[in-house]
Parts: sequence; structure tokens; C-alpha cells
Amino acid sequence: MTKPPKVVKGYTIEPGRNLQEANLGGAELFGVDLTGVDLQRADLRGAYLCGATLIGANLSQANLQAADLSGAVCYCAMMIGANLTGADLRIAQLYDANLSEALMAGAYLVETQLTHAVLWGTYLNQANLTRALMAKSNLYNADLTWANLTSATLSSAYLDRADLEGANLTGANLKEASFSWVHLKGADLTGANLTGAYCQGTDLEAANLERAVMPDGSIHN
Repeated sequence: MTKPPKVVKGYTIEPGRNLQEANLGGAELFGVDLTGVDLQRADLRGAYLCGATLIGANLSQANLQAADLSGAVCYCAMMIGANLTGADLRIAQLYDANLSEALMAGAYLVETQLTHAVLWGTYLNQANLTRALMAKSNLYNADLTWANLTSATLSSAYLDRADLEGANLTGANLKEASFSWVHLKGADLTGANLTGAYCQGTDLEAANLERAVMPDGSIHN
């Protein structure tokens, strides 16, 4: 016997549903399958989506402020302009997701998978990206001021014109990253690996580079 779809706040929760502008603030959606669901402009403030499947879902301009998306699977999700301020995205899978111009200030992204993600112009100020996996991600013009990127993987990432003032990049992997015209005032790159990074127009000396591996492979004293 087929299990009927879950109904939350009067909305049927199942793959492929059109839930544009749905009011799901504070909804309990633990582990639900929202594959391909259209949640554009939906209100999901404080919603519990931990472990949910959001593959290919459209959450553009949705309000996910303080939502719990820990462990959520969001491959190829569209989150353009979404509000994820203070959201919990630890160990979430955002491979190939589009988070352009999303508001992610203070978001918790520890060990989050963001490989190939598009974060063009995204606001990640004071976000916690410790050990985040961001290889080949696009962070052009992103705001990463005072963000914690300790031991983050940013190899081959595109960071041109990003603002990293005061950011903590201790032990970060920036091998072969595009790092041009980046603002680094007060940033900490202690022990970071910049081997092969392209740094045109970036004043690396504005940052703390103690024991960092420089683009030419030398160790900074």
C-alpha cells in the first residue's frame, strides 16, 4: 500500500510540487523528499529541514533565515537571492548548487560540500566555513568579511574581487585558485597553501602569511 504524501500546514509535501510562496515557517520537514520542488519566495524561516532531499529544488528568493538544513542533500538546487542568514547548513550537500547573491551572513557551513557551487556576489560575512569543501566553486565578488575558512578546501576556486577582510583562512587550501584583486586587509592565511594561485592585483602582504606556501612554492617567513 502506497504511503500518502505528508501534509504540513495544509501543503502536500512530495517531489515535483509547486510550493511557490508557501508559508512553511517553523515547519517540521525532517528527512522529507523535496526533489524538484518549486519553493520560490516560500517562507521557511526557522523550518526544520535537516536530512531533507532538495535535489534540483528551486528555493530562489525563499526566506530560510535560521532554518536547519544540516545534512540536507541539495545537489543542483537553485537558491539565487535566498535568505539563509544564520541558517545551519553543516555537512549539507550543495554540490553544483547556485547560491548567487544569497544572504548567508552568520550561516553555519562547517564541513559543507560546496564543490562547483556558484556563490557569485553571495553575502557570507561572519559565516563559519570551517573545513568546507569548496573546490572549483565560483566566489566572484563574494562578501567573506570576517568569515571563518579554517582548513577550507578552495583549490581551483574562483575568488576574483572577493572581500576577505578579517577572514580566517588558517590552513586553507587555495592551490591554483584564481585570487585576483582580492581584498585581504587583516586576513589570516597562516599555513595556507597558495601554490599556483593567480594573484594579480592582490596585496598578499596585507594579510598574515606566516608559514604560508606562496604561489611560487616558497614558504613565507
